[in-house]
Amino acid sequence: MGKMIDLTGCKFGRWTVKEFDTKRSNKESPNKSHTLYWICECECGNISSVLGTGLKSGHSQSCGCLQRESIRWFIDRKDLTGQQFGKLTVLNFAYVKGRQKYWNCICECGNQKVVKGSSLTTGETVSCGCKNSENRKEVYKKMEPYLYDGTNIALISSKKIRSNNTSGVRGVSFDNTNKKWIAAIRLRGKTYSKAYKNFDDAVKCRQEMEELLFEPVIAEFNESRMSKEPI
Repeated sequence: MGKMIDLTGCKFGRWTVKEFDTKRSNKESPNKSHTLYWICECECGNISSVLGTGLKSGHSQSCGCLQRESIRWFIDRKDLTGQQFGKLTVLNFAYVKGRQKYWNCICECGNQKVVKGSSLTTGETVSCGCKNSENRKEVYKKMEPYLYDGTNIALISSKKIRSNNTSGVRGVSFDNTNKKWIAAIRLRGKTYSKAYKNFDDAVKCRQEMEELLFEPVIAEFNESRMSKEPI
């Protein structure tokens, strides 16, 4: 065992070393310098036996009051208690995890949920999940009149180009791996596709696919709807 460095009187964070803890040091491991304990007094008045390596490394800086105050400051810096975000009302602070604050919230439907503070303030989370369910029901309600034999007629009738489309033509895209244009169409869960070197050929193929697959279904839908209308 090397020569022990006397830490008496030294200050580490909020700790002030009062004396060497002979009893605990001998009990833990009498022949290892890294298990030397010291009687320390915290600025808040608490006294405790602290591992010397923890003091010197900065791992231990107080009896725990420093951490509690830091968390309290972190919470108080932006208290969301009582605030409403969408259908959620913040009840109180829950905990800190990874420098993120989490809050206990209650939804208008009665469910309680723990939500990350940033998710509340950015609008990412506005309910316990019931809002998503309501949205899905609302979407389905709007779609229902256009559903026919497992197909969304409004979708296959639409000529709108999706935002991620780079060809300017529905159902036509470029395959960077094979360096070919792909004409694709999807109906009732099945995808049909063909590859072409020439863009115009892919566009022509897509149009033929629509005539062959989409148009008969649309015609059936229109005929079915007309037969249901009162004369």
